[in-house]
Amino acid sequence: MLFQALNPKSWIKAITLASVFMPTGLGAVQGALLVGLIGWAIGFPCNSMWALFGVAIRGFLAEPRRRRAFNLLMAATLLVLALSLLRSP
Repeated sequence: MLFQALNPKSWIKAITLASVFMPTGLGAVQGALLVGLIGWAIGFPCNSMWALFGVAIRGFLAEPRRRRAFNLLMAATLLVLALSLLRSP
């Protein structure tokens, strides 16, 4: 939790959420609680699925050959994404 408090991305996210998505009709505390509750309702299932996927794939990646193939696939995917972002107008 302390790491997230020092994470600049978390601060940018919090400022963006507060300035763009907080309802104007509510007070600051109520608006923050509402935005936090919605964020939790969306984030918790997403993070849970991500964690469950990690548990499920752990056995598959235990073999070094499979892990190497997976890492190469992920590196290639990242490279394609980076090149596509550089090419976009």
